[in-house]
Amino acid sequence: MNGFELEVNAIKKILEREKANMSQEEIEDMEDSIRVNEALANFKDSDFFKAFDSAAFNQIMKGYVEIALMELCDSEDEEISEAAQTISSKLIYKIGAVLDRVSAKEAEEYYLSH
Repeated sequence: MNGFELEVNAIKKILEREKANMSQEEIEDMEDSIRVNEALANFKDSDFFKAFDSAAFNQIMKGYVEIALMELCDSEDEEISEAAQTISSKLIYKIGAVLDRVSAKEAEEYYLSH
């Protein structure tokens, strides 16, 4: 059993126990989580790379990077804040180019080797 299957089982138990006390929106959110985790449970390792290489997650990843940069810009350390502001737009542009050029598998291998 993998982590996704464990997540599905945990969510199903919560739903069984708490469904009567939940809003329709909360129920639908949990049912969506079950559906997604069931699909992910059947992914092979190569499927994760293919999904990421599809560009479906590029905007999400850029959003995470921008949030991290904004948090650095808001740093109380003035030197860090100034550096983050200086590289912010350049980094977002560069990430887009790297996402287009480097496969997810290559990126993971690079990350794990450094």
